[in-house]
Amino acid sequence: MDSRYLIQNYMFKDDFITVVKAKGIRLYGIDGREYLDCSASPLSNTLGYGNEEMIETISEQLKQLSFAYRVELENPMTNQAAADVSEWTNGEFNKVFFVSGGSEATEAVMGLAKEYHLANGKAGKYKIISRWISYHGSTKGALSISGLPLRRNMMQQYFPEMGHIPPAYCYQCWYGKQPGSCDLECAKALEDEIIMQDPNTVAAFIMEPLSGTSIAAAYPLNERYFEKIRIICDKYDILLIYDEVMTGFGRTGYNMAFNRFKVKPDMFTFGKSVSGGYYPAGGVATTDNIIAPIKDNIGLFPVGYTWCGNPVVSRVISKTIEIYKRDHLVEKVKKDGEYLLTELNSMANRHPTMGDVRGLGLMLGVEFVQDKGTKEPIKKDKKSFAAAFGHACVERGMIIEAMSGSNIKAQAGDLALWGPQYVSTMDDYGQMLQIFEESLTQTEKEFGFQ
Repeated sequence: MDSRYLIQNYMFKDDFITVVKAKGIRLYGIDGREYLDCSASPLSNTLGYGNEEMIETISEQLKQLSFAYRVELENPMTNQAAADVSEWTNGEFNKVFFVSGGSEATEAVMGLAKEYHLANGKAGKYKIISRWISYHGSTKGALSISGLPLRRNMMQQYFPEMGHIPPAYCYQCWYGKQPGSCDLECAKALEDEIIMQDPNTVAAFIMEPLSGTSIAAAYPLNERYFEKIRIICDKYDILLIYDEVMTGFGRTGYNMAFNRFKVKPDMFTFGKSVSGGYYPAGGVATTDNIIAPIKDNIGLFPVGYTWCGNPVVSRVISKTIEIYKRDHLVEKVKKDGEYLLTELNSMANRHPTMGDVRGLGLMLGVEFVQDKGTKEPIKKDKKSFAAAFGHACVERGMIIEAMSGSNIKAQAGDLALWGPQYVSTMDDYGQMLQIFEESLTQTEKEFGFQ
């Protein structure tokens, strides 16, 4: 199994785990070792590996109709998948455009926002404002609105800066405020940025309800944040877009994260959990109010990819949603997440580096710090704390998403993101928690905390 010819990813590291099979929530290496998957690849596999229902669904559809090119053809499987996605939102979002993943979904929603304003006679509105330390995908358009310097800097000559605002990051607030006493400065910053960019040029504002791998499940603890953002968008005729690629389809213990925060967007992107981790899938969901003027005045939405609306992935989406409903998995995710949050908070009392534990459902983040009082990031020598911690977890048979350099204005910081499969059991969580704590103890000793 020669890997010389493969560019695995941007890290160019040489210590990848070679996996040859998987079952349930466990991966198996070529050396026979077993690994608990605490990050679900990452946060996309929800139904466990080797799910027989999903395998049968894919096999049946491949035999029946494996492909139908969307430009000339439609198929009942994709029509049904769109109906199922709409029903998942209680019919509030009744127009669905499918793509193959989160980055493509971001590209599509950017085009849709521009088209909407063009159809309404406002051709000058094209800019998409977003937040710093956000991540919306690796394609050029998606990178242009992402706010992670590590990912965007190499490519930034290829795209314009359309405006960014501070994140809703209460633990490391950019304004030095506390959630109970702040004046929502991070939300008000949107209005300032719109004015500076010129409201006549701004088409939309996009945000993650919970931050993903960038700042590990951080979300605004002052929930008036969402109301304020909605008011500002409406004031300047700007579309509000939620990036629900990671948070959607049950991950937070709600059908969609916007159900938790009770402020609806005009459009949202989705991916990952929509297919249970069994097929590349993503999309954009919106309403008649957005699509009608485009259809009536332009009659064309020139965005798409070869695999848009593929009948196989459409069957997978419908089956995934069916299983979520039948097995009450969203309710399970909410309950399991509350249990894990309690256990992690208890663990934090025993460990000097666990500065913050946060998140919803099975999307939970831990931020490691040098000092809990000052929230100072851990001092880095040759190896980051997060890298050492992640390696310690692997040594004990668990894979978890551990990241460095995303918080503290993307200059420092160490984080871990929990994202187990929805079908994980209490025994599984017990093993994960044990490995997490043992690995953290080892890493703290290595860095001189114990």
